[in-house]
Amino acid sequence: MYHYTETVFLGSYGIVLPSSGTNRLPSLVVGLDLNNYVNPLVSAGFNFPFYLGFFGLGLVGASEILRGLRRRRKLAAQKGLSAIFTPE
Repeated sequence: MYHYTETVFLGSYGIVLPSSGTNRLPSLVVGLDLNNYVNPLVSAGFNFPFYLGFFGLGLVGASEILRGLRRRRKLAAQKGLSAIFTPE
């Protein structure tokens, strides 16, 4: 959500950030060290941490899907009033 807000804010001033590669940001930026940076370079790309994050999301998603399938199969075996009064 933060990235979207930042992109919209910069877009309102006519600044389009690169989705890949390196580009100059046509502005004056005050850094966290309180120095002024004129037209700083902004780089974007998909490196190892990006793909590692997708792999991690895939593992978590797959485990949740498998857990849901096991839970549904386990609950399908219980029928009638015995399923209502099962302490689980």
